[in-house]
Amino acid sequence: MKTKKLQNTKSTKRIGLFSLSAIAALFIVTAFLTPITLVQAANPTSGSLSPTSGTSVTWNGTSPGGASPEGETTCVENVNCETYMLSLSGTPTDWTGKVVKVRLDWLVPATDYDLYIRKDSVTGPEVARSAEGPTISESAEIDPTVSGTGNYAVRVIYFAAVAPADQYRGSASVANKAVAGPAPTPPVASNATPPTYDNFVPPTTLGQRAGEPTIGLNWSTGKAMFIASLQTLRVTFDDTVSPSTATWENKSAANTSVTSFDPLLFTDSATNRTFVSQLLPSKVSLMSFTDDDGNNWTPSQGSGINSGVDHQTIGGGPYARNADGSLKGGAVQLPGADGRIYPNAVYYASQDIGLAEIARSDNGGLNFGVAVPMYDVTQCTGIHGHIKVSENGTVYVPNKSCGGQQAVLVSNDNGLTWTIRKIPGSTSGRSDPSVGIGADGTIYVGYGNGNGKARIVVSHDEGRTWENDQDAGYYQGINT
Repeated sequence: MKTKKLQNTKSTKRIGLFSLSAIAALFIVTAFLTPITLVQAANPTSGSLSPTSGTSVTWNGTSPGGASPEGETTCVENVNCETYMLSLSGTPTDWTGKVVKVRLDWLVPATDYDLYIRKDSVTGPEVARSAEGPTISESAEIDPTVSGTGNYAVRVIYFAAVAPADQYRGSASVANKAVAGPAPTPPVASNATPPTYDNFVPPTTLGQRAGEPTIGLNWSTGKAMFIASLQTLRVTFDDTVSPSTATWENKSAANTSVTSFDPLLFTDSATNRTFVSQLLPSKVSLMSFTDDDGNNWTPSQGSGINSGVDHQTIGGGPYARNADGSLKGGAVQLPGADGRIYPNAVYYASQDIGLAEIARSDNGGLNFGVAVPMYDVTQCTGIHGHIKVSENGTVYVPNKSCGGQQAVLVSNDNGLTWTIRKIPGSTSGRSDPSVGIGADGTIYVGYGNGNGKARIVVSHDEGRTWENDQDAGYYQGINT
């Protein structure tokens, strides 16, 4: 379970309590041991840009740093954060077709800076932010046609950065705005009766803390499994009465109801096996799985050998096979705890410092092999989305920022090797993308573009080419 600090200020970055304590201690030591003469502002402290593509300004960090575990809340100006004032000349109309790209760069993935941009002053409205991790850069955009010209406070937070060992370098440049795609085709009017939706609320003793809830459905029994912090809940619906009712029960496994830094639940829709994982502040997680909607649980190894420490995800599906029927990538199916062969591969992916890794289980999630890299910090940054597997065994993991674009990571050999396939015209976003897979293998990627708009894009060839990149909220007036 994430700390309250990070829930409030860094929804895209997770770190364990132990690490936060260590960072806080480091900050205290740094603050006391750093000479007063080192406390300065950004160098230079300000700059200006006119609406001419290609022009830029640069500056260097000078603060001693340490840590600011609650982002701007724990920022002490010119100690663990500093501000560069950027002035944009002209009128908003002068900036038509142009944006300002603001970027921070440093050397070591273990160092962590965050970027906040506010209008007029450090207390003004937030315009943009970039708070990834782990990475070696942060970037955000200003669109003066939207937020206006004048002054912008570019605030750099030393989230976990001790200078001068790895001081950041800042830049702001004028670039042409990406050309927007055509407006979506208007939907065909339908005379069908629209679906209806109901909210089913658990009793006050259950499911009261669920910062990032996940849900799975057993298609055979119709029961839903829902995780909320340390509680794994089973929901049984009764559609024979009107309005329908729901019965909630706590069906938590023993080892997944003790402690958590990130709860996760996944149900394999082909087998109806549900997996529950609780992240620990280490390279292991606590995991159990059930084949009877939580009545009985089997403890698992929990994660791959040498997996990452953060943002775990579980997925599963058919194996990819060679023409002769053998499994690709040298995979060998093994009997599970019940002595039977589980039909599908089960995957566990997570992030480490500087890379993200994935491991495969060949015995239904009981044990996992060695984790292998999907990408490193030079290829993609930020946290990845959730694993999806197609009927032919192709494995997909989406990412919101690979070389400045949204992308899917693709494996055709049961997770052994990976290819990054970017979405042309997209820009890095702030939320996890998601992949949906059709029966014919078509993939649908939903992503929050860099401008905040929700988009859907389609590929019929596993992400090699893309089509119909649509603004999902265009006709509903949904902008973010």
